[in-house]
Amino acid sequence: MEINIVLDSVSAHPDVSVDADALQVRFVGNTRGPDRWYYVAIAEGLPTRNHYWEVEVGEKSSWAIGVVTTEIKKMKTIPETPGDGFWLVRLCRGKKFEALSNTVTDLQEKPKKVGVFLGENYLSFYNAENAKHIYTFQMQYFEHLFPVFSPGSSDRGPLIIKKSKLLTDLSNTA
Repeated sequence: MEINIVLDSVSAHPDVSVDADALQVRFVGNTRGPDRWYYVAIAEGLPTRNHYWEVEVGEKSSWAIGVVTTEIKKMKTIPETPGDGFWLVRLCRGKKFEALSNTVTDLQEKPKKVGVFLGENYLSFYNAENAKHIYTFQMQYFEHLFPVFSPGSSDRGPLIIKKSKLLTDLSNTA
């Protein structure tokens, strides 16, 4: 079953632009200086699990995608070293690819399209072009989680969010 991912322009940092169909996110501030991790979240949290969505990151040099808790959604900015309530993968200036939550894990493959699967107690990231696993976070259950999308601040290219699917026929694939 396909569900709509509708980006919440109200939740977006002022330096993040959401296009009219709410499926593309761009950085519109000053691209000089260190990366800043402003984001937009979806309007409605995901109260159930087994959701899959894809994000086309293309040749962007900086981006971050993942999920946050209800409390974190209000922040609009990802701290340089996030803690509880963040589960993300990000690319920094085309060089540093990492998984972020309470810990930071260096990753290798820099995909052009990322698949994200939110299961009952885990969040997995995949290279959506070749189905290669990138990283999995083990998570405790939270009532609502919000997918977030940060276009980074080093270029103006968009993140393009694809439609989400509620996957009821998958078992634990992590």
